[in-house]
Amino acid sequence: MMCAGGQEAANACSGDIGGGMFYEIEGKWFVRGIVSYTPGYVGNNVCNTSQNIALTDVATYVTWIKKYVDPHVLINPDQLDVSYDEKLQLFDLKTCGMVSNTIAAGGERWTVPWLGFVGIYRPLDNTIDKRCVVTLLNEWYAVGPAHCFQSDGFERRALFGGNAERTETKCDDQNKLCGSPTQMLQIQRIIIHPTYGINNTEDDIALIELLNPADTTQPNVKPICISIIPSLRINNTADLSIASHIPFPPSFASKSANFIDPENCTAKYAQEEFPLTLGTKRLCTQISETDGQSCTQLKAGAPLQQLRKLNNKEQYFLRGFELFERTCSTSLPSVYSNVNNYLDWILYNMQYNVLDERDKPLNDEDSAIEHGWNKLQLQQEKGKLALFNLDTCGVSSTIINNATKIDRTFYPWMGLLATHKNTMEPVTYIESTVVLISDRHALAPAHIVNNSVSWRFVILVSCEHSKCDHLFHKVEIKNILIHPSYKGNPESHNIALIEFMKPADLEHRYINPICLPLTKELRKINPSEWTVVPYRKYENEAKTLTSIPPTTCQERFAQEGYLLSLEKLPKCAEDTNTANRKRVYLKSGAMLQTTSRIDGQDRYFLRGINIHNDTVGPEYQYLPYAFSNIDLYLDWILKNMNESSKYNSSTTNDQQEGHPVDSGRVNPSPLKTQIREGVFNLSTCGIFPDTTNTMNRLYSPWLGYVTAHPDPKDLLCMVVLISEWYAVGAVHPLLGRTE
Repeated sequence: MMCAGGQEAANACSGDIGGGMFYEIEGKWFVRGIVSYTPGYVGNNVCNTSQNIALTDVATYVTWIKKYVDPHVLINPDQLDVSYDEKLQLFDLKTCGMVSNTIAAGGERWTVPWLGFVGIYRPLDNTIDKRCVVTLLNEWYAVGPAHCFQSDGFERRALFGGNAERTETKCDDQNKLCGSPTQMLQIQRIIIHPTYGINNTEDDIALIELLNPADTTQPNVKPICISIIPSLRINNTADLSIASHIPFPPSFASKSANFIDPENCTAKYAQEEFPLTLGTKRLCTQISETDGQSCTQLKAGAPLQQLRKLNNKEQYFLRGFELFERTCSTSLPSVYSNVNNYLDWILYNMQYNVLDERDKPLNDEDSAIEHGWNKLQLQQEKGKLALFNLDTCGVSSTIINNATKIDRTFYPWMGLLATHKNTMEPVTYIESTVVLISDRHALAPAHIVNNSVSWRFVILVSCEHSKCDHLFHKVEIKNILIHPSYKGNPESHNIALIEFMKPADLEHRYINPICLPLTKELRKINPSEWTVVPYRKYENEAKTLTSIPPTTCQERFAQEGYLLSLEKLPKCAEDTNTANRKRVYLKSGAMLQTTSRIDGQDRYFLRGINIHNDTVGPEYQYLPYAFSNIDLYLDWILKNMNESSKYNSSTTNDQQEGHPVDSGRVNPSPLKTQIREGVFNLSTCGIFPDTTNTMNRLYSPWLGYVTAHPDPKDLLCMVVLISEWYAVGAVHPLLGRTE
């Protein structure tokens, strides 16, 4: 037996006997105890949560439980029903495992055409930050270490046919060798071995399925052979070799490796105080001292190959892949995952009809979304659709850090709403995040902009933990339109449309609008999980939230005193990790988004914006996360987006990246006594707006501020607006300034 006590207002009560006590590791839930005894009633209390409960300790009964569980109902990844005759269709045994005689980038010989590299994709220069080596099994699949594919939100791609991107065929006239273009391929899915995890690193293997097939007709991209039929899976350890880089002559080639028996291998690692378990899932090899002098280590995943004779031809078979990046070590053996142990699992997950499945009519959700979006693109020059770039919206950026080699996902549609609340204080505040939906428009919560301030503006490209702050863009606001049905209740119609004075620079690599769900296919899908970006400075820390059904959401709000009809109900969500009791910090306006794959690329779509104030106060402790449902306001958004501004934008002298503004010497023209026609509007100047409109509660609508580059929050002085183009103010704060 074991005892446990609940936290405040949490415990087992009468009626809970037989219930379980659970814990979670890496998304998997385990039962630890069964409620056996609870304290009785005390006074009028239905449940006394201050006393402990007694539970049966399940861990002590595991052996007994196993005796009575039918093993046929359990999933064992080592015992899979594989049709080897069917799987033979996946491979070309006549051409696999044949060495190539081509050249890679820089003129280096390329003799291992099954060698590939996987890493985080950098779209700006179409390269990858090589993380691991993978081995091509056929045109659709490759295999490599599972630890290379942690779930961090970054897109990974695979490069085959060379160590660096090459786009054209190039020949070496001296050696009479040619190098074919490399192939940078997108990944459709990554299949991690089901038992690999924090408590089991032995099964460190992943199968990579490509989005489009590798062109294996090219001499520099060919698959290696594997032992498909069990009778071919011999334990012979002769003729082993490793794939490596040889500095002279420069080449990617194979080097002979000697098998090291498990006892000797584990003993050598024990001397380094590194406990090593091999069993049947791993094996060790080591190269000679001579070969080690001309061997350059590849990344983890480098293949261990075995040369065999098949149909009177010598072909290489995959025996394993390296785990610890020690293939060139002559002091310690290198450790490999024994692929023979996982071949049934690999074959079970390889589909022989991948191409046929992708050529079928569009009938699943993702294909329907892609089809609907492609149809919409054909009409994007018509009406309000011309305000959007449907080809590029929703594509995230990557902030590259060459020093740390840690890249960060950047959501270029996220901006900050900055406010100057009081003309007497040169201080600005970040009120909310905003979401860029076009070059001239953004969305924000109505409750943020429904108050009195003297000046607001939007900051784009502000990222506190990355080297992009100097690239920021300050965008002046022309108008803010609050939804007409918003009456001050943050849970209802809490949305506002911001129009910019001048268009945002969409040529900037860190500025790009998010896509709106403009098709019925997108709006029809209500995914169970969404992502939310809490705040700008955590640009790569998108959180996953789980959708809450409307009726449950309605009840949760009612429990806290908010009675909302289903029609007025916002989108509701809660933290996917229910074991995490710490509430995610969401900035007002934080965007709720989903992704869909369109034309081979992940595209983000806006589905909601956070309607609460920064959610850290006690008033939000028991409320679900709540977001304005963008689907409900699409018609209002489109109706009020200024279509004419798309075509009437004039060339501006906005601050450009890396080019400070130098105004130069001013030579004013002689003063004229007459008023120039069109410069002033004498019928409206000097009049306070109607204060019944909450948006117009300004201290003085003609007051403005001059800011310093690069920090828009550094206010130099006040100026007075005298026309739409001109303002006047003191000169001494500006003397000597060129920015």
